[in-house]
Amino acid sequence: MFNLFKKKKELKIPSPPSAGSLPSFPTPKDIEKLSPEELEAALKKRPVDALEEHKKRVVEKEKTELSETREHIVTKPIFIHAPTYKALIDEVSQMRNFMEEAENIVETLESFKEDQDRAFKSWQSTVKDIHEKLIYIDETLFKR
Repeated sequence: MFNLFKKKKELKIPSPPSAGSLPSFPTPKDIEKLSPEELEAALKKRPVDALEEHKKRVVEKEKTELSETREHIVTKPIFIHAPTYKALIDEVSQMRNFMEEAENIVETLESFKEDQDRAFKSWQSTVKDIHEKLIYIDETLFKR
């Protein structure tokens, strides 16, 4: 049924390939090569110190890369064709109009909310007054 107690078949496992036929692993080019003295000094340091030094090196490297990219920025005046400039100005004015409309809508919504809040407070005070009057009537009618 489950073949729990039967003898298992032996599987043939192929032998591994010889070391000569395996490809060699490429070495990363960005890794800094340390001398044995530097390696020992790095191993003696605390991991936090090593991490901080690594962060400083990375930040310095990024700063140099950023400074190099800033040097390539063109400082010449930018010329735009007249039709393109006119279209750009029109789009900016449309955006300003949309923003003004949105501000007006927000103002009206805020005024509606204030009106609703005032109405809710007045209803709440009216309900509270009615509740107090009903309690007074209940106490006077059903006194023992």
